[in-house]
Parts: sequence; C-alpha cells; structure tokens
Amino acid sequence: MRHALILAAVLASAARAGNVVYEHPALKTRLTVHTVDGAAAPDAVSYEGPKGFFLVTSAELRGIERYDGWANVVYDVRALTADGFLHRENPYGDAEVCSFAQDACVAAVENTIGELLGRGKQEAPDEFAARVAGLRRRAAAARSTWRSYETEAASFSNAILDKAALDAAEAPLAEAAAAIDAARAERVTGEFRAASAAPTAGEPSPKADFYWRQGRALDDAAAKLSRADATLASARTPAY
Repeated sequence: MRHALILAAVLASAARAGNVVYEHPALKTRLTVHTVDGAAAPDAVSYEGPKGFFLVTSAELRGIERYDGWANVVYDVRALTADGFLHRENPYGDAEVCSFAQDACVAAVENTIGELLGRGKQEAPDEFAARVAGLRRRAAAARSTWRSYETEAASFSNAILDKAALDAAEAPLAEAAAAIDAARAERVTGEFRAASAAPTAGEPSPKADFYWRQGRALDDAAAKLSRADATLASARTPAY
C-alpha cells in the first residue's frame, strides 16, 4: 500500500513541470523534487519530515564536495539527478543512486541536511528571511557606492572614473533592488498564505513551491548584484 501511494503521487504530478512529489507515509516524510522547465536534472529538493522543513539546492550539494589536490580527486560527491539522489563517497568506487521513491533516499537526504546544518544551514523560512535581509544590505551598499561615484563624476570633470561603466551599473542595480523588494513583500503576503495552506496527496505543498521559486528569484537578484558590483569596480579604472 505504501508503494502504491508513492507511485500515485509520482504519476499525479509527473505531468506538471516543476515539481514532483514523493510521499513516504511510513517515515512521515515528503520529498518534493524541483526542476526548472526543460532542465535535464533537478536543481533542488524540499524535505518535509521529522527533521523539519528544508530546501536543499544543487549548489549546496556541490559545496559539500572535497577536493584532494595531491591525488587530483573529488570526494563525497552528492547530486540530484533525474533518477534520484546520487552519492559517491569514494572517488574510486561506483556512485550510488537511490530513487526518490525509496525510503533509503530519505535517509540520504537527512544525512546531507545534518551535514549542512553544521555549515549554518537553516530551515527554509529562516533561510529565506536571512537571504532577503542580507541581499537588501548588499543592494543598499552597492547603491550607496554608485551614488558616491556619480557625485564624484559630476563634481570633478577630471575624475578618474569610467563613466560608461558607472552608467552600466545602474540598470542591474535597479533590477536587483526590485527583485529583492518583491521577495521582501512576499514575506508579508505569500509566505503566510503558503505556510497555512494544507498540501494534498501527490501535490507539492504550497510552501515547498513558494520557497523554491522565491529562492530562484533571490539567486537571480544576487547574480544581478554581483554584475553591478563588478561594473562598479571597473568604474574606478580610467577609460582612455
């Protein structure tokens, strides 16, 4: 019966791109595998179970890997694949892939969460709040730098600034700030709505979908900020 429930959950959600749910009733756990439309592999998995509620991304899994420069090998590789959760502790051994539908996969995800907790990992709501606050501080600092450079360029005709680079930083700064402010607004509206809505069998819980999509929006905002920071840094280089 348990496996029938898992299969039903997979079939019910397989037609909908973006999220596939794997129910594990015996473990009181639900895994939601998130995949960007058209992508060959998932980019995150949401875990809802006895350990709490976490969103684990592919980027975090890559951060666990250890590289031995002497032997030129990579240890403890973990990844989300189309077939399940991959784990290869020994670089010379075979990679093990457990299907998301298997109970063993829940244990693998829980072990990974435990390791990430030691690196400062937080449950999804706390992580979302911390990222929004951190990115707002970054955006404010970048905006302050941009304004000071603008003032300097306007006040001194011979200022050593690349005005073209300075102007080029304005758009990504504005776009990043808008994305961050939108995510902050979602904390007031969408977050409560998503957290209070009850999931149905085979359907991703609204909060799992919410934090995944908001996490991707914050990733995009962070990338825009990084581009703006790089452009601002180049503005200090004179253009000859």
